[in-house]
Amino acid sequence: MFRVVKFTTFFFCLPSLVFAFSVSSGEPLGKSKDALHLEIGYPDVSFLYDTGYESDSNLGLKFRLGYGPLSHINRRKCVDDEHCQADVWIFLGARYIKELRHKGKLNLALKLEPGFMLIAKDAKGAGFLLSPGLIFSVPLKEPVIINFGFNAPFHIYFYKEGAFVGIPVAFTAGSEIKVDTQTNVTIQLEAGPSIGIAEGSDTSVYILFKIGIGIGL
Repeated sequence: MFRVVKFTTFFFCLPSLVFAFSVSSGEPLGKSKDALHLEIGYPDVSFLYDTGYESDSNLGLKFRLGYGPLSHINRRKCVDDEHCQADVWIFLGARYIKELRHKGKLNLALKLEPGFMLIAKDAKGAGFLLSPGLIFSVPLKEPVIINFGFNAPFHIYFYKEGAFVGIPVAFTAGSEIKVDTQTNVTIQLEAGPSIGIAEGSDTSVYILFKIGIGIGL
């Protein structure tokens, strides 16, 4: 009987366990509010300083250190040549989130991540990355937000042999779990086909998987 009363009390208290902030669901932080988001996984580790730009949008600074191919670059003529693999790269840019719909249990936001990319090993070069995407989020009664949507981390970089254009189109899914009022845990998966535009390029698979921690400031 005691367990039933305890569970019932906990269940009715769940709505009070609302998120103080969110770093991955597309929910706006609120004007003048800040947060940090640290992620580790494949193909990179990343750091985001996010701030509430307006009441319905966020604007942040993002840094990524990659140790795996951003779009699984696969050039037929040099599959076994390490110089064809852009496996160490640095990205520095911005992340912009704009809330498009916040009503009921399904929310929608637009995401952009434009920035500069430097290839630091093997296929040395530099270029740009633009990741337009849509984020759908579903807040649950429990302290969990489910998010899903689409992301297209389009990138182009120039190196000594010419230029490479990667056009991944990925389905995204993940969740954000509240630990306490200032800490959230995030899980994110992205996967889909990637089209490479360069001599000898082929369509391959784009995969990203990361876990992270969000810290409210």
